[in-house]
Amino acid sequence: MSLMLSMPSNVEVRKDSCVLRVAMLSGSRWFGLNPDRVVFHIQGQKSDQTMKLKPQETFNIFFVSIVYSVSIFAHPMEEKEQSILDQATALFMQYGVKSLTMDDLARQMGISKKTLYQVVSDKAELVANAIQHYIDTDRKELELLHEKSENAVEEMFLIAQRVSEHLRAMHPSILYDLEKYYPKAFRLFEEYKLKIIMACVARNIEDGIAQGLYRANLNIPIVAGLYIGRMDVIFDQRLFPLSEYNITDVYFEAIRYHIRGIASEKGSQYLKRKLKKMDQKHPIFQ
Repeated sequence: MSLMLSMPSNVEVRKDSCVLRVAMLSGSRWFGLNPDRVVFHIQGQKSDQTMKLKPQETFNIFFVSIVYSVSIFAHPMEEKEQSILDQATALFMQYGVKSLTMDDLARQMGISKKTLYQVVSDKAELVANAIQHYIDTDRKELELLHEKSENAVEEMFLIAQRVSEHLRAMHPSILYDLEKYYPKAFRLFEEYKLKIIMACVARNIEDGIAQGLYRANLNIPIVAGLYIGRMDVIFDQRLFPLSEYNITDVYFEAIRYHIRGIASEKGSQYLKRKLKKMDQKHPIFQ
């Protein structure tokens, strides 16, 4: 079966105007269709553009005015999937991963389990998709914080505020649950931490050196790696059991330790001025 899309030949072409997920089109449970190819027929042209597609592939339709037939098919599923991922991520953060069944998730979301299974095949896929959704959101937030910060030290404090908000909302067992029961999702998170977060820290160090706020003789890859390793220690219940320590306090001390260890004299003075504005409750986290 083929799906024919038509548009006028004089439509201006632009990339990324619309993204159509083949995974949605191939889901007969939702559309009652199972196309193995999509044909783009541009009126006024002598030949059609045909693309063979595999399940789960993503491709771009290149035109400015989104064809209504595409909007009708693509948007409802994308909106539904987005809503489910938003809610699943929040629920996993609040209650942990292992404790929630698919029945629990569907009930909390106010949807049927059948609807949930139209988006994912099982809980493991939902967990992995939720983690990827969290990663995508986190990357965008980090980019925004980098743009709005006045310097490298300020950026680290803004990151600390954001992470602290996440820590307060995060169930303490979530990382343990991922590592033990959902290895694919855990690998996604580990890869993100070791590649993207580490690169973000390295770039912050480079900026701080250029701004004169960090020492010029730092070994950037080593310092960035130490930062990532220190973040893992925060969640170590043997060192910082929840019965004795507030995780945001532990994180705050780790950030302060990190900045003081790499700051130049100029950076230390800036840090002192920053810390003077903070009382014992760490208002930067409020």
